[in-house]
Amino acid sequence: MSAINSFNRRNFIKSSLLTPAFLTSTMYGNNDKLNAGRKLDIDAVETDVLVLGAGASGIPAAISAAREGARVVLLEEDQQIGGAPTDMYVGYLCGNPMVGIFKEMVDKLKNDHSLLKPQSNNKDKLSDFWYVPSSYSMILDDMISAEKNIQVICGARAVEPLISPKGNRDRFEGVIASGAAGHSIAVKAKVTIDATGNGAVCEMAGCESMYGRDSKAQFNETHGKEKADERVMPCTQMFISQKFGTEKSDFKVYEELNAGCIDYGYGWFKNVKDSFYNRKTGIYIHWGATEICKDTRNPIEVSNTQRLLQQRLKPTVRKLFESGFTVNFATKVGVRENRRIKGDFVITEGYMRKGKYADDTVAIGQYYLDGWGESWTKEDKHIPPFGIPYRSLIPSGFEGLLTAGKIISGTHIAMTAYRVQPIVSQTGQAAGLAAAMAAGKGTGLRDISVTKMQEKLKKQGMLRDLKS
Repeated sequence: MSAINSFNRRNFIKSSLLTPAFLTSTMYGNNDKLNAGRKLDIDAVETDVLVLGAGASGIPAAISAAREGARVVLLEEDQQIGGAPTDMYVGYLCGNPMVGIFKEMVDKLKNDHSLLKPQSNNKDKLSDFWYVPSSYSMILDDMISAEKNIQVICGARAVEPLISPKGNRDRFEGVIASGAAGHSIAVKAKVTIDATGNGAVCEMAGCESMYGRDSKAQFNETHGKEKADERVMPCTQMFISQKFGTEKSDFKVYEELNAGCIDYGYGWFKNVKDSFYNRKTGIYIHWGATEICKDTRNPIEVSNTQRLLQQRLKPTVRKLFESGFTVNFATKVGVRENRRIKGDFVITEGYMRKGKYADDTVAIGQYYLDGWGESWTKEDKHIPPFGIPYRSLIPSGFEGLLTAGKIISGTHIAMTAYRVQPIVSQTGQAAGLAAAMAAGKGTGLRDISVTKMQEKLKKQGMLRDLKS
């Protein structure tokens, strides 16, 4: 066990959290010879709310907390904010409802970054639209910049949680993040929100995590497996192709790409392919190739999967080049599923099928059980609108910590329905509000008024289907 693990996971001394001596021992160990003459290249930051991950759930969490008056640090491991739309090219928006801060983003995209030609009849049909990565980056940066009390730190990965014992629960106090060239940052926060999509920091802290497909006996789910396993939803290498004006207008290569392609503003290729042959230009998003990753928690396996998929796509890319297209691969392979952090409430298939909202519902989803690779019928996949309880955002056994996005507390089956951007964005907005309320009053996350929280969310355009 490393020096930092043994020091702060269970033996954390609050008074020395941000002192140089503490930071030196945690970052470099207690070896005097190793530390002799070493320059401490680390910053110490204190804030009300720390949000880990500047993606589909993390950005709404940061904005929501800031609008409630909290000081916010938004920590992102990539050099660019945005998450899946910018680095995995998930620019097509699945799921509903599009409300709250997410709706603000969509409205800005439609107004300021639409590529749609005026003659199209589909201006208001969002299902036919997708947006290029740079559009998301610019819109989201504008939205963050409008909030004066958000500090964005990119290029820094949270590598260690800071924890102090507190009664029957451990209190999450912040993280140490590692940046480029050995520069590190210690961020102390009243409340931390893990919106990373992988839940690694929560697991390092000692939160109970779930991974893979659950057994039927665990949660009494109709479509649960007889025996649990570690298989997760497959990964997809997305890419964008663009046809430029040339004398040759050969779109026949697209017939080999099946239906995994959307023509901007015209919809899925399988529905509109005849119109392709009359145009010399166009831009398209592709679900290029898909593969099961052995373990999405393991960077070696994720890297292997991405390389395999890109190798598999090379023949298609060559044909596209020959037909006058340019191709851009997403920089990261699309990872649909990772850890799920067990909370005070676990969302299950059975809960969703009841069609009833829990009393502490803070987000609403309208989607279906999207089990890639599962042999589920259309009827199996259908579920009514469902509520996401606040309790599913609170990791069991911890204080000062919330989750947002696809890592919230739910089974594998339930996660397939709430993992999409319009829904994970709502969990982020709710988590940001809860964090600000708790930090502002100096209370625990379980002690805030959920009723007041719901009232605030309704004023923000959320919970539109939840009866007053």
